[in-house]
Amino acid sequence: KIVVAHPMATSTDLLRLEVVDNRVVHTEVLLKDLARFRDIEVGPQGEVYLLLENAAGSRIVRLVQTDPGVIR
Repeated sequence: KIVVAHPMATSTDLLRLEVVDNRVVHTEVLLKDLARFRDIEVGPQGEVYLLLENAAGSRIVRLVQTDPGVIR
């Protein structure tokens, strides 16, 4: 599975794409209208970090899975 922000520069949605044989077979919205996504990185243990920007400024957040299938 791949986690992406929409390629448009003003994107505020975070998507998870499931790719099979180079084709997207499933799309899931993980976060909607949160902030502008400036960057997405994956840490050495698989943690997902987001660099967010909004009118109040920028911040780095880490996605945490609290329940199977639920990301907060």
